[in-house]
Amino acid sequence: MSVLSECPTVAQLQNLLDQSLDGEQSITIEEHIVDCKRCQDTLDTLTGDAFQSAGKSSGGSSSRYLQRAMSELKTQSSPNLESRRQSRRGLSGGFPDTAKSDRSLGALGRYDVLREIASGAIGVLFEAWDNELNRRVAIKVLKEIADSGQSRERLLREAQATVRLRHRNIVEVYDIIDRDDFQTALVMELIEEGSVADLLSSGPVSPTQAAYIVQQAAIGVEQAHQAKLVHRDIKPSNLLMETEQGELKRICVADFGLVSALDSDSQLTRTGEIAGTPAYMSPEQVESPSEVAFASDIYSLGCVLYELLTGRVPFDGTVRMVLWQVLHEEPLPPSRFDDRIPKPLEAICLKAMSKSPEKRYDSANELASDLQRFLDGHEVEAKLPSLMSRFSSQVRKYPTLAASVGVTALMVVAVAVISTVYAFQLASARRETELQAQKADRGKEIALEVLESIVFDAYDELDQLYFDSDELQIQLLSAAAEGLSRIENQERTPDTLFKRAETHARLARAMWRVEEYEDARQQLDLANETLAMIPTERRQSEAAERLQLQVLEYEIAIADEQGEYRRLNSLQQQSLLAAKRLSQRDDVTLLGLRTAAEIFRYYAEFHQDDATECEDALIVALSVHRKVGGIVDLPTEDEVFYRFQLLRELAEVYYFDAQFAKAESAWTHYRNAVTSFRQLDEQFGLEVNPSALEELFHADAGLAASELELSKVDEAVKRLDASLGLFQREARRGLFLIDVSEGIWQLVDTALSDRLIKDAKWELKWLRFADSCIDQEAEFLGDLSLIETQISWKEKFLASLQRNEAKKDEVEKIRDELRRLNQLLVIVE
Repeated sequence: MSVLSECPTVAQLQNLLDQSLDGEQSITIEEHIVDCKRCQDTLDTLTGDAFQSAGKSSGGSSSRYLQRAMSELKTQSSPNLESRRQSRRGLSGGFPDTAKSDRSLGALGRYDVLREIASGAIGVLFEAWDNELNRRVAIKVLKEIADSGQSRERLLREAQATVRLRHRNIVEVYDIIDRDDFQTALVMELIEEGSVADLLSSGPVSPTQAAYIVQQAAIGVEQAHQAKLVHRDIKPSNLLMETEQGELKRICVADFGLVSALDSDSQLTRTGEIAGTPAYMSPEQVESPSEVAFASDIYSLGCVLYELLTGRVPFDGTVRMVLWQVLHEEPLPPSRFDDRIPKPLEAICLKAMSKSPEKRYDSANELASDLQRFLDGHEVEAKLPSLMSRFSSQVRKYPTLAASVGVTALMVVAVAVISTVYAFQLASARRETELQAQKADRGKEIALEVLESIVFDAYDELDQLYFDSDELQIQLLSAAAEGLSRIENQERTPDTLFKRAETHARLARAMWRVEEYEDARQQLDLANETLAMIPTERRQSEAAERLQLQVLEYEIAIADEQGEYRRLNSLQQQSLLAAKRLSQRDDVTLLGLRTAAEIFRYYAEFHQDDATECEDALIVALSVHRKVGGIVDLPTEDEVFYRFQLLRELAEVYYFDAQFAKAESAWTHYRNAVTSFRQLDEQFGLEVNPSALEELFHADAGLAASELELSKVDEAVKRLDASLGLFQREARRGLFLIDVSEGIWQLVDTALSDRLIKDAKWELKWLRFADSCIDQEAEFLGDLSLIETQISWKEKFLASLQRNEAKKDEVEKIRDELRRLNQLLVIVE
């Protein structure tokens, strides 16, 4: 076993999180991390942004305090890692028969095993020599650790399914070895040139090569479909390449380990377990795995084509993020990453990846035929989806958007028509009468009203959605800018200049969100140029100062993304002065105060490593926001939760800076604010607000943690018990755990901290509660990434039960659940 002589690089740790290391590297690094605090902290940093973006609370921020996901990442050492070590050692005993060659590792019957080629979740692939037929072959051996009845049956099924397939684009299976003294093994055709995944390690390939690879793979998949077999795990590593004089000769589909026979009565095809690789799984494979059909393989082929064209998978991130995107988001068009990608090939790719199976190709053969048409230079059948059709598909998923759809669909026409009508009116007015000029002024006023009430309102509604509306916002705002330019060509006024500057600023924000930083910067330059044209008196208005501050905020974000730290520091100082000036105006509005407060909070985020800077900025942000009013006086719920967010973040800064007395006071202040808000709801007879309840759990967890640091153990125990009791009472009344999940897990983490484990009864109570919570979350979310977390909590719970000699039936129940989860984990991996 190799041992790391020094800490792995940040890039290696990121690859570990992305699961892109091979088995040997992954295990070696994991073994190092178990005892290395420095690497654990680095992993915390690397996972922080992803968890914060994925786990936002109602207040709009993910808490850094006692980050549950991070602490679980640190505790993934243990039995699960040991299982992986055993898995690697599964063949350490060697092969059972005497080899006929000195250079072999051993023998399996007539096969001399020469070397290991690769290792996967349940199998190890070897190169071997067939002594009877005098040829080299590949042998896939099931690992001992995964040699359960179900895994063995799956491997046998792979053999039986593939043996029936004889085609040049499918890896041929020659033989199956099934004996009592060794693991089950498949003897297969040896293809040495590697896989498409190896090809992708150098980046994207040419469009022609990408089309050829997927066209050949689709032909092989069609043969499987003809035999009523669904592959379910098509990905680059399962597409093997054979070359001749440096040129691709053929592509072979391999690894039918997840194959599903549509006409089979096997229980394995009806379990409903999700199987496959998340980045290449179809939406229906996630939602209804037991009903997966041929269209799912077509989707996966589209994903492979996407990666070959762009060098990246369609959806990326944690498993939870990827599965969410697979279900709810459209992939960015490949041409977004490289505008040289042919539109016909992009159309083929996106058609194959349609969310709806009915909109994909009817068969893998049709996909192959359309790719052949592209390769032959003929017109393809696939058409790129229009903007309206893409938006309509989102509306069908989100019916509450129906009104917005109507407004948005009419916006471009409305702005263009009104702007054009006004241009004619004004031209006529100048030629004719003052009355007509007054009508033209009214036309300008109407145009601006339409721009604000339709364009900006639609933009704001889109901004609140969960699906990716950035491209639509860019289209919307571009049309608005065009409409304004038509008006300004006739007569430039402070109103039109201000609206154009605002449009450019919003365009910059939308472009920043899709990572078009240079285009975003150009829009910000245009916004600043337009603001400079506005007369001084109007430019010094509250609205104009607020807009200038927003432009500065977007400039800071872009400078940060592009690593321009000297410029970033200068812009931050400018923004702080501008925010202070805006907040001190006599005529400052609620929106102005919120904008100014957000600048100081934004500054605090940039200086989290400097507790003093962070603390000072948050204190100023709070003082600015308090000008809006006290908790019970705040005009909207959004402002209430923004206040909670500021209070919580300040308490966290004190806690992590070991200022525990200040932290206790800040947590108390935060808790009192939440309590006041909840009491106001009660006075008006409103139902329990889950978001406010979660804020209360955050406050209790933080306050108890601070009390522990101050040796106030009894107070902490009472607080945690009271919070747990409150949750259990509300749960009986219908509260869903998922609505308050983040706050609950902070309570659990605090209750089970080393400083507080006071006795066996306490530990068992909270571990039993945690075990119940993680099971509820996993069931509700259907999230495969939670399996390891479930296993971790159950192992802790089981150990506590055994230490405290709990009832035998409860111990056995948890053991059974652990066995089931470990089997599921093997299948998922």
